[in-house]
Amino acid sequence: MVTGFCRHRMGGRGLIRPPLGGAAGPQVLTRGGGMKEISWGPRGGAPSLLAYLTAAVVAMLFSVGVATASPVAVNVPLDHWAYRAVERLYALGVVDMAMLGSRPWDRRTFAELTRDALEQSPPGHARRDVARLAKEFGAELAELEGGVAGTYVKPLEAVGLRGYVTSGEPEAILDHGDVLGDGVDLRLDWQAHARLGSQVAVAVRPEVRWGTGSSIPFRDRGIDVVPATVDETGARVALRESYAKLRLWNLELEAGRDHLWWGLGRRGSLLLTNNAEPFDMVKLSNPDPVLLPWIFRWIGPIKATWFWTELEKDRVIPRANLTGLRFDFKPTPNWEVGGARVIQFGGAGRPGLLSRGLKDLVSGTNADSADTDTENSLAAIDLAWRVRWPRPALLYYEFGGEDEAKLLSTLPFVSSIGQLMGIYLPEVIPGVPADLRFEFARNIQKDGPFWYRHGVYRTGYTYRGKILGHPFGGDAEAWSVRGDYFPIDDLQLGLDFDVVRNGVVGGGTRREKDIRAGTDLLLFTHGALRYHARYDFEYRKNVDSVAGETQTNHRLEVGITLDL
Repeated sequence: MVTGFCRHRMGGRGLIRPPLGGAAGPQVLTRGGGMKEISWGPRGGAPSLLAYLTAAVVAMLFSVGVATASPVAVNVPLDHWAYRAVERLYALGVVDMAMLGSRPWDRRTFAELTRDALEQSPPGHARRDVARLAKEFGAELAELEGGVAGTYVKPLEAVGLRGYVTSGEPEAILDHGDVLGDGVDLRLDWQAHARLGSQVAVAVRPEVRWGTGSSIPFRDRGIDVVPATVDETGARVALRESYAKLRLWNLELEAGRDHLWWGLGRRGSLLLTNNAEPFDMVKLSNPDPVLLPWIFRWIGPIKATWFWTELEKDRVIPRANLTGLRFDFKPTPNWEVGGARVIQFGGAGRPGLLSRGLKDLVSGTNADSADTDTENSLAAIDLAWRVRWPRPALLYYEFGGEDEAKLLSTLPFVSSIGQLMGIYLPEVIPGVPADLRFEFARNIQKDGPFWYRHGVYRTGYTYRGKILGHPFGGDAEAWSVRGDYFPIDDLQLGLDFDVVRNGVVGGGTRREKDIRAGTDLLLFTHGALRYHARYDFEYRKNVDSVAGETQTNHRLEVGITLDL
């Protein structure tokens, strides 16, 4: 996490420094606010200019020539309340260096953002979020202030119990791939983590699942082959976010089960969300964003993330591979730019990561339908702009495409366009602790549904029955609105509303229309307990594109979490 960048931008927070002493190499912003030059060795050739540039940038970002490194830290789960709190503080201008488009963040990143907020003078209602973050990440804040990054084991970090009562067939979305039944479901999970010195960290999160009703079938969401229904009646134990991390200088290797969220949307994003179960993956990233040399330093701190995973066996092509590469830039405190590409390839009897997938990802190659090793390729860019006038707001936009076409019959370009746009108002009325978000997503194509589906990988862009990207599907448009109000410091009330049209092409005039409404509350106590509750209502018209077919669904969730 960058700590010095904002101090070199406007008047004490001014201009980014060029490489110190005329150094030619890229520089990393250290935890203390200074910059260290990164050394790099010779580079070989590449199959294309794009491959050369990509490999060069990745080599610089993953360089191990940094003189000092921050201690490793475990990730904060994507369903944690702290993400919303930091986004609110960023939109209000209390913190500057949050990179919103790539998650999860680790605990040290949250601590650094909290420290930056403590150094400011946040408005009255923002102090509530800052105080709560300081309490949650107190141990990491102490390390930032000079504490020793030693070895420890925390066998019980948090314990959560959730209960669901369901009527009809409501779909669980953005819920780490959970599948509920028509009846009563219980979930009990606990989190633990440990650290060995400053280089190794381990996290585990087992969850006990118990249900009484018939399992709710998956919806096709524009996918060619709908997965079979998963029977989750009875009791079983599942392993959620559980992984090990190794940090060497500015390179972090993570291996295990974890989520990735790539994009700025909050009701969903085009490429990766927590709608499906967490991947069993290998991930490489540079935890400390760096400044590139020469004129490229003006793009600001940059961070890269690469991952690879093997999908489940029960697919049309068993154990298909998935790999992706993302870059995040911060040209100014008010602007954020991200770009990512994900490729579905390989599988049983097909070329794997080293023989095809990694080369195509870096070079920008997209295997076409004439190849025997056809790939399913998705790419997206996203932009965020923070404005201060006339009211604080965060505007964001995602633009993506499936597979590849030719721009002007010459240049490679994405086809099957998808878009997402939104605006977040962290303070709708001055002095009133209420925020509001509007979001719109659309991936409809004139000549048929293409998003999240493929002619060879017919199970689609899914993992264990759930779409990896936007939960509303691959042939849809959706309008969403969400508001939060804090009547007292320890209570958050929320209300959201969605209108979704599915099967816009495939369903023709019989397209399905879903109306969703939900309300929730989150109650913090002065002790270690936290309570939450949520009710969801859904009305479906022309279900599965069958004219006149309707369905009404309800779901009630209550839960309690003990933070230790």
